[in-house]
Amino acid sequence: MPGAKAARTLLGDRPLVPLQLAVGGLLIIGVLTRFFGLAREILVAALFGASAQLDAVFLGLAIPIALCLGLGGGLSRAIVPLGASISQRQLGGTMRIVGARALSVTLTISLIMAVGAPAWSMILLIGADGTPRLTVMAAAVIGSLALAGGAFAGLAVGLANAQGRHFSASMTPVAYNVCMIVTILVLARPLGPLSVAAGIVAAEWGQVLALTPFLYRIRRYVAPPPRALLEKARRLFWPAVFISMAGGLMMTVDRAFAASLPARSVSALAYSERLLNFPVLLIGLALQQPLYTRLARFATSNWTRSFEETLAIGVRVLLLVGTPAALAVGFLAGPLIGLLLERGAFSGADTELSALAMRGYAPGIVFLAMIPLLLSAGLARGNPWRPAVVLLFAIGLNALLNSILIRYLGLPGIALASSIVALVSCVLLLLLLAPRVLLSRDLWRTVGIALLMACGGGLGLGVYTMLMPALPGMAGQALVLLLGGIVLAVCIALVAGGFAGAEYFRLRARSRTIAARARRRSAS
Repeated sequence: MPGAKAARTLLGDRPLVPLQLAVGGLLIIGVLTRFFGLAREILVAALFGASAQLDAVFLGLAIPIALCLGLGGGLSRAIVPLGASISQRQLGGTMRIVGARALSVTLTISLIMAVGAPAWSMILLIGADGTPRLTVMAAAVIGSLALAGGAFAGLAVGLANAQGRHFSASMTPVAYNVCMIVTILVLARPLGPLSVAAGIVAAEWGQVLALTPFLYRIRRYVAPPPRALLEKARRLFWPAVFISMAGGLMMTVDRAFAASLPARSVSALAYSERLLNFPVLLIGLALQQPLYTRLARFATSNWTRSFEETLAIGVRVLLLVGTPAALAVGFLAGPLIGLLLERGAFSGADTELSALAMRGYAPGIVFLAMIPLLLSAGLARGNPWRPAVVLLFAIGLNALLNSILIRYLGLPGIALASSIVALVSCVLLLLLLAPRVLLSRDLWRTVGIALLMACGGGLGLGVYTMLMPALPGMAGQALVLLLGGIVLAVCIALVAGGFAGAEYFRLRARSRTIAARARRRSAS
């Protein structure tokens, strides 16, 4: 494939426009998904606040959620390269073969986890003296029932993404949040905070129901895929499971460290993590889903230049879009959490504690949004163990930094450790998967722009937060956020305008120099 053609396309034989439409559409659906996700967090905060009982529920759910992410995400990631290489006629055969194996394995794991929950949940309680142990065990047993549903939903999402049906796949988080909200509302009175664990089970299986129209439509395609492709998917599966589960494992480590802090720390950390998912998933998944399919196609066709250019575009866009989000979250965490969650059982003290954790997470937003894209690039290239080794190192580094920073910073130290680990992971993944992208001038020019935006926006928001008094009530918090957003937008616009003006004058001076040289040559 000629370089010029590779430079102007991200689809090989299709123009760039479909990618723009896909990303735009997924952003719209992502906003809808995050809206339901915020409604879920507002409901949990209003009903249960940040309490020792909720600490126990979040602690007991940590490992089941990590396994759900691993099994579902592993199937989704492993099936995309397979699904991108098969025809429409082979969809049903793929679903039948892979689905039967996945369900049998995950149902067995789910049963083992549920029966053994009283034993393995005790590991999470080391150093957590004030956490209700029976509640941790009950949440662990209930959460273990969600594994098979998460795995089957991941398989269907992977097939949908592989066939370019990103909108069908992107509706599953909406179903997840709706099912969880309904379950918590119904069971909050009899079960209390344990209704959150029951909501996880209903949400994982609810995703399968949301994908029923897609699954029903592919039933008529019954031809099996080639054995070589199935073998490729099998080789990718276990590395993909670990890759997808790594974030959940780090979350488990974070919550285990937070359990050694005063009561409400685990709940505050969980609230900040989930609110952080709004910008991270909205920005990251809107690019990762469509780009993963294209990266898999380029890797299959050995179009190396198109692969690297596509990856570079994704990384640069995430740098530029993620920087303002990180600034907004870091400087406006207090009024943001107060406006969204401070009602019902969620108090002002809970807001302050959650805002401390969220400020620690803020610097890592850019890199947390970038990691899913880089991991998908590693799987698309058929190098699953390279990113797996990086993530294994990241888990160890996260535990080490937690043990150090928690002594000096407390709860914010746990969040800050995650941000540092995300930055290190991104650099290592780029170095291993696409070193030319890491060393390219375009990327470092984008890094320079992002740093200028961070300096300008950070200075403006810093002065704003020092001068702007805290206003009481929801209307006051909304006004603080609105004015802070305007300050951030103005600061970034000034930085971007100054950079664009400098580039304009630099190019103009260069063109004049070239023209003067040409005149001298013609005169001589």
